[in-house]
Amino acid sequence: MMSFLREIQELKQYSSTFTDKLLEESTLKFILENGKNMKSYIHYTQNETDAQSIVQNGFQFVDSFYKTALPVSKDKLDLKIKHNSRKFFGDYIIVICISNDVANFYSYELGRAAIPNFTFENILTETPPVKNDNSDLVYQLASQFIKGYVNHRTGAIVKNPGFDPLYNSPNFLKNIELMKG
Repeated sequence: MMSFLREIQELKQYSSTFTDKLLEESTLKFILENGKNMKSYIHYTQNETDAQSIVQNGFQFVDSFYKTALPVSKDKLDLKIKHNSRKFFGDYIIVICISNDVANFYSYELGRAAIPNFTFENILTETPPVKNDNSDLVYQLASQFIKGYVNHRTGAIVKNPGFDPLYNSPNFLKNIELMKG
């Protein structure tokens, strides 16, 4: 029986069942400790080099932040359900945290400027969006909102030394002015 279990563990598609560290205390704490004053999200990526790049350069997304970033709360069951639906996208979970104060301020500013079809995440970029090959707008959320990442198979955690969920760049207000047209 033990040799059968070792054989199953070697098969990549089943190994996460046996080696998933999501529910370990240190992993849960890193993902969920952000409190009531933060909006927290997770994003999965396959390669550690991509995870490192996101920590250093910020999180790129096309059109909508919510296509690949999932909101998380302190609800462990909700996190586990989201994890089980996305863990096959990669071993690395990027943790993104934005202060409610920052999110609320820029949501209010978007409303005040009467700019529909955008969310505060579209504003929190250091550089204006660029168009990709499909003419979709590509945004890059500032790296200060990236808390770090965790390998859900090993439990290894890498923290972003520049993490600042309260980060507020003068470029954010400029982005609203650019969107006004």
